[in-house]
Amino acid sequence: MISFIFKPNYNNVQSTTSGFGLKQSHPSNLLLLLSSSKHTTQMARSSLDDMSESGTFLRTPSTFCNFISRDPNSTFPAEAGRYHLYLSYACPWACRCLAYLNIKGLDKAISFTCVKPKWERPKDTDEHIGWVFPASETEEPGAEPDHLNGAKSIRELYELASTNYSGKYTVPVLWDKKLKTIVSNESAEIISRECSFGPLSSSLASPDQ
Repeated sequence: MISFIFKPNYNNVQSTTSGFGLKQSHPSNLLLLLSSSKHTTQMARSSLDDMSESGTFLRTPSTFCNFISRDPNSTFPAEAGRYHLYLSYACPWACRCLAYLNIKGLDKAISFTCVKPKWERPKDTDEHIGWVFPASETEEPGAEPDHLNGAKSIRELYELASTNYSGKYTVPVLWDKKLKTIVSNESAEIISRECSFGPLSSSLASPDQ
């Protein structure tokens, strides 16, 4: 998943050259810190926090790991028109959710909205940049405003779903219109046969799909 990039203050910073010939600064210790509280996890705030000292990618666990169920009495039952997918064409993990949605014939059961492909400041006063929605239908080809929640950025959706969320603001986001919350932000679980799109596919798609 791709996230907002923040400007962290690191005391011990080493300057290196990336594969693109650009100068980058990497903190000397970027191991994921786990809070001493059994109910709280210190989430990564940027892509740099997903790296070990050796440069190995240490993927931060997704925070929203709910799923759509075949059980009509579950919190997130398989209902056509109830769920909405937020994504970016610039994010491969989000794009595979959109591809699966169309392949399985769920495009009429689940609506979707694309954010702008380039990160921008959600607010003029913010130091970080991230996924934002265009202000109009014509501002960015392929992207559109968030007509569902009126959010200006993906960050606002996370804050709407959880007032104490402290992780990264990533796409894809599978949104529950009824409960106004995030079902899942993990692409692998969203397209799983046993999780979100699987139950919807078997319950709502045509028999030949």
